[in-house]
Amino acid sequence: MARTFSRFPWRYSAICNLVWQASDRGLAARLGETRMKLLRTAPAARRYLGHGPRRDYPGDEAFFQDLAAGWQRSSLAMAHLCAGAGIRYYHFLQPNQYDPGVKPMGAAERRAAYKTDHPYRTGVEKGYPLLAKAGRELAAGGVRFYDARRVFAGIDEPLFIDQCCHFNEKGNRILATWIAARIVQDLGAAASKASGGPGR
Repeated sequence: MARTFSRFPWRYSAICNLVWQASDRGLAARLGETRMKLLRTAPAARRYLGHGPRRDYPGDEAFFQDLAAGWQRSSLAMAHLCAGAGIRYYHFLQPNQYDPGVKPMGAAERRAAYKTDHPYRTGVEKGYPLLAKAGRELAAGGVRFYDARRVFAGIDEPLFIDQCCHFNEKGNRILATWIAARIVQDLGAAASKASGGPGR
């Protein structure tokens, strides 16, 4: 569908681009719901190909600790890989509506983007604090990690558009501006250090 809408003459039409964007979001939502249905299937019905080797945990705490540790190792591995290729690596932890305190959420936004029994809610509530802690450790170790979980704090108007984690245009713009400012600041500090300025 993306290839079709990228062809002439559709790519020059704002309306066609809007139709594509709405359709793409709808498909993404359907894909998310299908994934949730698959996750809810009985363990006996699952196959190795779908879930990999079995790992047992004494409880949720150990499970989420292991997930966060894997996430941290993956980020560190990507940072090392990028460094070896001369690429600056940046890692941002984005806001999520199931993270308590992310933003004030009115009734309309809550109806569209918050589901009390959504499977992602537990993962975010229990996992995000661990990711933030792992991120601080990454930053202390030299990885350019930035915690963006509270970028929307204090913004009353709706920014989340679905029950997963996606933002509307304004939300994307706010987050992108915040991210860009951190990258510009980092590049400025690196340039100052290279020239022997105060950042050296």
